[in-house]
Amino acid sequence: ETVALGHTLWALGIACGEVVTGETIESDFGSETIAIGKTPNLAARLQSLAEPDCIVVADNVRKGAALNSVQIAEILVRDYL
Repeated sequence: ETVALGHTLWALGIACGEVVTGETIESDFGSETIAIGKTPNLAARLQSLAEPDCIVVADNVRKGAALNSVQIAEILVRDYL
């Protein structure tokens, strides 16, 4: 999308999981790699739900980030406190 009030509107959907990638396709807009699977489909659906200038993150990504934070905190407490 383009310009509203002097800036470019964007939306982002983030998902993690398995993806099958294929060959790179050259087009007028540059090169694109084909990605097939549930994950790119989920990311595209999340992106379509995002309000302008916002990010929508899949539940498994959010839970994984929380788990990583807990694991990092445990290491810091164990090693430095």
